[in-house]
Amino acid sequence: MLTAAASASTPVIPDPDDMSTAVGSLSPLTNPREPSPSRNYPVLSGDVALKSRLKVPSDDRDFRPCTSSNFSPPSSSSSSSSTNSSSSTNSSSSTNSSSSTNSSSSTNSSSSTNSSSFNSSSTNSSSSTNSSSSTNSSSSTNSSSSTNSSSSTNSSSSTNSSSRIVRKLGSMEQCIAHCNDRGVGDIVYALHLRSKVPVDDWIMEEALKQLMLRVQNLRLAIRQDVNKEYYFVEMQKQKIKFRSLGVAAWQDVFEDMLRTEYNAETGPLWQSRLLKMAPEEEFELQNGRIYHGYVLLLGFHHAITDGTSNAQFCTIFLEILNGLLNGTPLPTKSLELGNDLFSLVDPEHIKFNWSSPKAYVDVAKDAIKYGFYERSLYLERYPPKKVEELNEVRSRICTRELPPNFTAALLRRCKEERVTVSGAFTAASALAMHRLITKGNKTYDATQPTSFSIHHAVNLRRYFKQQAPETCGCYFNFFDDHITVEPYIGHFWRMAGDAAERIRTNVESGKALKKQRNLDFIFGYLYDIDRYAAFRSRVNSTQCEFSTSNLGALDRSFSGAGSPVEVVKVFRCTAMHFLPCLFTWFFQTFRGKFLVLLEYYTNFCSKEQAEEFIDLTMQALHEGMAVPTTRSSPKP
Repeated sequence: MLTAAASASTPVIPDPDDMSTAVGSLSPLTNPREPSPSRNYPVLSGDVALKSRLKVPSDDRDFRPCTSSNFSPPSSSSSSSSTNSSSSTNSSSSTNSSSSTNSSSSTNSSSSTNSSSFNSSSTNSSSSTNSSSSTNSSSSTNSSSSTNSSSSTNSSSSTNSSSRIVRKLGSMEQCIAHCNDRGVGDIVYALHLRSKVPVDDWIMEEALKQLMLRVQNLRLAIRQDVNKEYYFVEMQKQKIKFRSLGVAAWQDVFEDMLRTEYNAETGPLWQSRLLKMAPEEEFELQNGRIYHGYVLLLGFHHAITDGTSNAQFCTIFLEILNGLLNGTPLPTKSLELGNDLFSLVDPEHIKFNWSSPKAYVDVAKDAIKYGFYERSLYLERYPPKKVEELNEVRSRICTRELPPNFTAALLRRCKEERVTVSGAFTAASALAMHRLITKGNKTYDATQPTSFSIHHAVNLRRYFKQQAPETCGCYFNFFDDHITVEPYIGHFWRMAGDAAERIRTNVESGKALKKQRNLDFIFGYLYDIDRYAAFRSRVNSTQCEFSTSNLGALDRSFSGAGSPVEVVKVFRCTAMHFLPCLFTWFFQTFRGKFLVLLEYYTNFCSKEQAEEFIDLTMQALHEGMAVPTTRSSPKP
């Protein structure tokens, strides 16, 4: 049973895998669901922590280090046997371990498999919790192999031990967790890989296992204690979800992953899909040599990570993958989940001014905006179709990439005009929205300025009491803003400057952090978070025209460089259907290119409308670049 020491201050969290747990005391965040047969849950062996040890099932090899001398794929005979091309292995192991803060642990284990035994080496790891445990475990693994350009492996392990309680969920993490019950808030990354050598599925799977062993966030589940409080705990069954799908359209798989309802109670809270590029899409060297092309899709529950954390995950993963392929030592860096947001930020940023009427007005405005009053000029012009079934609502994507020469010119121009890329892109997007609304609208004066409500995402680590830019977890929020569009393209850079200045002012004032403080009060005392999430899923309206999420120069935190495998493009998105936003932009510069993803929602608009919006935005950006370099352009 998953328990902590019996004390009044320590939460008691029922273990869903322990059949002795009273049903009445178990209140899972999500209903327990059995994994579908098509999903893969490979087992992670306990003795591979930080030691690149790979299980190679054959007669004379079991666990072997991943080095150039003995790193080899599983033999074909080990993946199929007896009937139905499946094999089963029964093994039992006994493990004694102890850990303490900033200390090392030594693990001795022995197992018996097909009348052969071996002793594993000791493993050193660090722990942030003072604990000691004795573990008896047995595992049963069923594996099957298929040669039909897709691979799947189902495996699991059962451990009668105490899973470590990490910490209580913060308010934003709880909100995200409830949203995920309805398939909202999933993060998906598309890493476009270019490799000099073929990458087998089992190597990719092993790299993901090794990543999980090094990143605590990827080993987490979310459970309730008997007092209905939510806690992060480390998974008792360490497993990954991985599938190789062969040649497929990555955008389709990407969109499918945006509607994942994770089983937060058991974990894992992330997943992966590997796609092979078609021969005509693979990369070519200048001398005619062909690179092998892959797309690795990574999906995450937003409560455990954000864009800044994902960049660190991707960096470690690429180092592991290239280490496995080259037979070189794997990285030893490990990451742990940071503390909850409000324990890290400076109290001055979230202090409520009880004597200021404006502070009360701001809370009232947020309560009204998030509950009742919503108005979209776009939806007034293009009323959305009626959605009969909630499960029909999806987040969909459109992508564009600007070539290196245009990206470099855009960065130079923004520097000359003393504006940010976010300001320029916000101006282009607002101008495109204005053109959409006024197109063919005889009742609307297209020459008049128009104000749009918008949102911007902010990295909240800037408000921490101590500088900790690499803290892993979910530390972001949006703040409300607006932009006034002047239809004359000659005023493009003035609009961009105004947008950049508003973003800077709101960031410096901590508006996004204060908004999170207000939402804590709203969802703590005014709206029940679960009922609000259900309410939002049935409201076919929005309070803003578009949101932006800009990771800036992603190369600074994740270079993508490596050999034989490198990452040449990154697209990312967070599922936000049912939330009060019409479109959401995700953009960044990466390896010389400006990469843009537009997310739209099927209860608001069609793919054709979204494609028109993204094309008009790119057009406005190009038109803005053609405006003569000056701080103010005269009106004709």
